[in-house]
Amino acid sequence: MSVQREKIVLIVSGTYGRELVPCLHDLTQLNCIYVYCADNAHNEEWSKNYTN
Repeated sequence: MSVQREKIVLIVSGTYGRELVPCLHDLTQLNCIYVYCADNAHNEEWSKNYTN
């Protein structure tokens, strides 16, 4: 099985999302990232730089 043919869905907390998204957003296997947090305004600020 080839990892290149698989699609990845990543679910992270807001704290980890802020650190991981910049490192992972260009991976072709990454289909989407869900960031769960209580502070939407804080995470909307940094996440608006990423389209997926």
